[in-house]
Amino acid sequence: MGVHWIVLVKSLIESFGYPIIFSMIVFESLPLIGVIIPGGTPAVVAAGIFSRFGVFKLGVAYLVCITATLFIDNVGYFTGKIAKKEKFHKIVGCLFIKKKFLEKIGHLVRCHTGKAVILGRLNPPTRSVIPFVIGNEKVPYTRFLFFSVISAFIWVSTFFIVGYLFAESLHMIDSINRAILWGTIFLIIIAYVYYVVKSYVKKNGKGGFFENGSDCEKQGKRVS
Repeated sequence: MGVHWIVLVKSLIESFGYPIIFSMIVFESLPLIGVIIPGGTPAVVAAGIFSRFGVFKLGVAYLVCITATLFIDNVGYFTGKIAKKEKFHKIVGCLFIKKKFLEKIGHLVRCHTGKAVILGRLNPPTRSVIPFVIGNEKVPYTRFLFFSVISAFIWVSTFFIVGYLFAESLHMIDSINRAILWGTIFLIIIAYVYYVVKSYVKKNGKGGFFENGSDCEKQGKRVS
């Protein structure tokens, strides 16, 4: 009887596994509301595991993960681009997030698009927010797409390989996932502290939070 159940489950995964993996990645990264929906990273890890056991075709599973990631990134970007910034700020304000904080985030996103996309991808709570904010700040699509593709390959490749290589040691996967998560949070904290210190020095040294109220694009600084 047990063998029949195993065969049935394997058959279901082979038939509906790809759409499930795709959906889990998409739902977790839905603009804004994806923050409360888990499942993206575990889905990529699961794709690697099933590929190792021959349930999925390795190339197809990997392509599904990449496609889902880039698809939802574009949905987030264009949703943010269409949304009115004032209305967005008003909605987020209901969550007790100050407008001044949102303006700082907007500045960081415009000036450091690459860092925002790549670090935001590795951190689950920001994965669904960053593309929306970038679109809302009217960052050029080509710049966003470039870093979106790079971060998608980094994220998917990392966790897909983790699932594939450690398929027979699931407890190790959990440990690695936690280590990467906490490492990312640490990097974000360091980046934020650096930004605060730099802003404080600029404010006290030159009399303004941003010199003459200008941002990085107006100052002609290189963005990344």
